[in-house]
Amino acid sequence: MFRTLTAAALLMLAPAGAWADGGLAALARQNRWSEILEIAQRREAQLPLSGVQALVAAEAAARLGEPALRQELLKAAISDPVTGQVARVELALLLAPTQPKRAVDLVLPVLHRPASRELGRGAAL
Repeated sequence: MFRTLTAAALLMLAPAGAWADGGLAALARQNRWSEILEIAQRREAQLPLSGVQALVAAEAAARLGEPALRQELLKAAISDPVTGQVARVELALLLAPTQPKRAVDLVLPVLHRPASRELGRGAAL
């Protein structure tokens, strides 16, 4: 459920132009996860994905049973100022069973700094 809420919140938080070229938002709303991954992989071959795109692609990877790809996409989203905190928590949840120390290291920066305006807006959805 958390992942579904995260994906929905990201669609609302995305900057206006983040989805214009590929229609990923429309595909996510239609649960067309394999198409999202195809588009994200083609796009990533040319330019790095934005944090929002990487997080939505990570959700697609999770839904399609691709945990290694999900992990890589979450790592890519960590440096984005809009999605970094969400990506850290998602990646920590993924790593907690096998790498608990790494999971804690990922979450600590989120716990020790005030939430961004974007994260606050997402929580209000």
